[in-house]
Amino acid sequence: MELCFEGRSNIIRTWGKLRPCRAIPEILPEPVMTGSTPLDARGVQLYGTILREGDGFRMWYQAHPQGFATMSSPYVAVAESDDGIVWRKPPLNLVEFNGDKKNNLCSLGLHCPTVFIDPDAPASHRYRASGSRKQFLEGASRRSGYYTSHSADGLNWTLDDPEPRWPWEDVINSVYHPIRRCGLTALKRTHRVNGVVRRSIWESEYRDGDWGEPRSVLVPDSYDDIRAQAHGYAIGDYYGMGMMPAGQGMVGFPWHFRYGGPAGFGSVDLGLTFQENPGGGWMHYPGRPDFISHDLVPWAPGGIYSASSAIEVGDEQWLYFAGAGIRHGWRLNSDWQGFLARDPEPQACVWNIGLARWPRNRLFGLEADSEGLLWLDLGEISEPCELWLNYRTAPSGQIGVRLADWGPLYAEADISGRDAAAVVPLRGDKLETVVSWKDGSVIQPLEPERHLTAYIELDRATLYGYELRPARS
Repeated sequence: MELCFEGRSNIIRTWGKLRPCRAIPEILPEPVMTGSTPLDARGVQLYGTILREGDGFRMWYQAHPQGFATMSSPYVAVAESDDGIVWRKPPLNLVEFNGDKKNNLCSLGLHCPTVFIDPDAPASHRYRASGSRKQFLEGASRRSGYYTSHSADGLNWTLDDPEPRWPWEDVINSVYHPIRRCGLTALKRTHRVNGVVRRSIWESEYRDGDWGEPRSVLVPDSYDDIRAQAHGYAIGDYYGMGMMPAGQGMVGFPWHFRYGGPAGFGSVDLGLTFQENPGGGWMHYPGRPDFISHDLVPWAPGGIYSASSAIEVGDEQWLYFAGAGIRHGWRLNSDWQGFLARDPEPQACVWNIGLARWPRNRLFGLEADSEGLLWLDLGEISEPCELWLNYRTAPSGQIGVRLADWGPLYAEADISGRDAAAVVPLRGDKLETVVSWKDGSVIQPLEPERHLTAYIELDRATLYGYELRPARS
């Protein structure tokens, strides 16, 4: 569904007591996965991906062995689950660790490994991956950068090219968009902004087997610094961004890195952004509040880092995240070299994996208390269709929808029988339901260059999303 966030270009006009609202996710109180083997005793870090596969789930994550000297692990492990809550680490017998292949390592070998499935690719390239750090890759060049890889089974991987696809490195997340029929990649780039070195997000599109050139989409500004100062730090950057397709749009979960002092000492929280159309700009939720704050996760005082993408599970959407037990840069000096202090918890698992969830297609909404109206441009209609909504009303509230057929520049309108007298009110709490009028639910095609506009009247109600679907036969 298309999500109703404030600032959509096709919301032509609003009236009354409308205000934006957002989901408050349920965060499971305990991690769903933690270190439990010699391979990942120091941490299970979800710089990685979780995908639905058949009736189950598969996870690609970074494993940190006990005593590992750096937080940039080269080990990419795979876990499986039937319900997404209880995870197992199957022996894959692919990659040697401590002289033994009886472990759950796959051959991806990338830092920040993210994976998606391309349904249009040849079988040998069905799984696509992105990641960074040249020192972890057999057969790679000596150049730093972001690399891409492909696989037939998600376990045995081959580099697309021994040279990096993009020149920067560190955090990268990729997701497949089923409606756009392409992948979208968010890369972190560190560069100068207003004379200061900052971390920003750049976007690249994957289409027909090719990864495009990146463009800048999220650059830190003074308001990010103000938000950081409210948390006791000095500067606010973007350390990475997970994503989730939403209709034609895309939701982003930017990693707000708030820091100060030597080597970027600070913590990370997740925010909310939205891209309405392919190639469009990314907009923040008003006020840029945290979506998931590390303050809400007692076992992750160092910060929250999202999986590459959220997934749909029944009537919910789930976002897995890595919770850090230590803050970023806690043991590096101002030159990013050496350790400033002895590890206070040498045996502790410093990375764990948690889960946040919310009702499907309810990340954003427009709420009326008590009455509000929005005009929603649904575009040109070329075939019979129906309008479906995701909404909730108070016990005594309701939603009414009228339709108008507008000519160019909204110069003239034809209500076409779907006026106030024809409205059938909607009530209750529905993740998706069809809008009907007294003469039925089917919307007939329009003449060329005419647009359909829905006048949606909210009375003690919240509209979360909408979708035009082909009419049912």
